[in-house]
Amino acid sequence: MDGVGEPDPAVSFDDLLKKAGPHGPELLAVADGLDSGDPEAVRKLEALAEGDHSTVAAVALSLRGVLAERQGDSRSALRHYRAAAAKAADGDDSDLGVMAALQASRVAQGLSDEVGRQEALRWAVRFGESADLSLTRARAGYAALELGYDLGDDVERMAAFNKAIELTLDSDIEEAHEVARLAAGALVPLAFRAHRHPVGQAVGRALEDKPNTPDWFPITLKLEEAEYFLAQMEAHRRYARQLFFYVSAFLSSARSVTFHIQSLSGASREESLETSLRASYRQLQRELLDDAIARFFIRYRNVSEKVGYPPVSFVVVAAHSAPDRSETFTAVAAGGPSAATARLIDHVESTLLRLNGPLLPGQSSPHRVLVRWEWKDFPGGATEVIPACMQYLDRLRALVARLRSLPSEPPVSQSDETSAVSDDGQA
Repeated sequence: MDGVGEPDPAVSFDDLLKKAGPHGPELLAVADGLDSGDPEAVRKLEALAEGDHSTVAAVALSLRGVLAERQGDSRSALRHYRAAAAKAADGDDSDLGVMAALQASRVAQGLSDEVGRQEALRWAVRFGESADLSLTRARAGYAALELGYDLGDDVERMAAFNKAIELTLDSDIEEAHEVARLAAGALVPLAFRAHRHPVGQAVGRALEDKPNTPDWFPITLKLEEAEYFLAQMEAHRRYARQLFFYVSAFLSSARSVTFHIQSLSGASREESLETSLRASYRQLQRELLDDAIARFFIRYRNVSEKVGYPPVSFVVVAAHSAPDRSETFTAVAAGGPSAATARLIDHVESTLLRLNGPLLPGQSSPHRVLVRWEWKDFPGGATEVIPACMQYLDRLRALVARLRSLPSEPPVSQSDETSAVSDDGQA
């Protein structure tokens, strides 16, 4: 994965010895014999690999994989790593299972064995779901991300990226946060391609180009631009300044979709070459203005353009471990952006997210931190910012889809010939 400091998926020798427990010295002696080419060491390793102790057998099989790779026998290495993962599953050892499965996926990739690689990545993800260690879950999240990149089916890719986020989002490992951000960025366009809006499959059909119709590419590109900013909001939700920037950019991009449609349809001009499209847009415009969520975003876009950042509530939750392994939570909320929010943001980003300081005076450092962004005045009640934006983008996609699915020349009624009103109140 280029440019990403992902959790190291390699099986280190120290990792393997730790997993072997009291058998570690024995395996260390075997490893020394392997390095010197001692045939007896190979036989001893084979005996350990066939033993009844699942974890020791898994470690021995992983070492056999390492030895096979050194000898240039990738297919044998793949077989040994797969067997190690199976033994780890027998012993319910998720940490060793993830390591062995990731090794198998790496070797399978070198052999251009896509089926084998995907199978190994799925094993790693399943092991990670039952893991307690942050590093193991981070490695499994990396496997889920790689699986999402490899798969061809959008539904399966969405499931893989969601799993990557689930496994890494609350990790205390910074590289795991990068995996979560990449997965979120890959997920948002897929979610819209899966036609989440009730218009369903009709969206896909409506977005197919038809002959003798306007050029819709600039509008669909604007939708993709809004999707991009939404993905960046998800990826940077723990970093307040970046999130404010992307909220502002999303509001502007999403609002410009309807401006582009007006320009294309002639809805903002007295003359138009696309009178049927103008009439249809008038009707859909009225429907959109009747929608409370659409009106909310139109209002906040105007605030963003003409006043400042729209008010967003910033909620920080710090989780602390109790002796019985349960968690206690402390939450602090602030409206923003404001000077008070800025002080809280500075503290969160410089101290809290690094887990080296308390949320409130007198507390210990938390073991994980959650950040929420809400619009308190969203129609229907307080709603997180990112799901709210997704709802609005759903509506814009449906608007474009319905316009593109219209017959070529519907009749134009007299009431449809009215001129557009100012941008402050129209869809």
